[in-house]
Amino acid sequence: MSAPAVQRPPERTAGPKAPSETILLVEDDDQVRNLTLAILHREGYSVFSAGHGEAALALVDAHDGPLHMLLTDVMLPGMDGRQVFQKVAETHPELKVLYMSGYLVDEVVDSRGIQKKSANFIQKPFSIEELVERVRQVLDGQLQAGPPSGRFDHHEP
Repeated sequence: MSAPAVQRPPERTAGPKAPSETILLVEDDDQVRNLTLAILHREGYSVFSAGHGEAALALVDAHDGPLHMLLTDVMLPGMDGRQVFQKVAETHPELKVLYMSGYLVDEVVDSRGIQKKSANFIQKPFSIEELVERVRQVLDGQLQAGPPSGRFDHHEP
């Protein structure tokens, strides 16, 4: 099976300038991934997506252009979102990250080294407006980009 090509949004003819950033979306739930992909395309981002970490790494290896942000679920089959970020950041050190999760139990997310209070986290389900605003804030550097360790606001008891 070949990796999907980067899906480019349609050209905008009027209104504000479209974003020029490229986002890698990693989400194992097909419905959430497809909806998030549609929202980001509508906003003008170039997005490519994968359902798990290994597929995401294969897409990154095949992609020869810039990669500005990783939008990833925390809990994924195989490697988790933090591990995906660490691997991709090895070849894209300026990569920004936004984690998302639908888990309500803080310990599940915190066990991955990511706290839900972190500026680069969005709780699922999220509204279109919340997603668009948070993505823009991360890309503009208004929020933490995230160190390669993937740990944010992590404090030992």
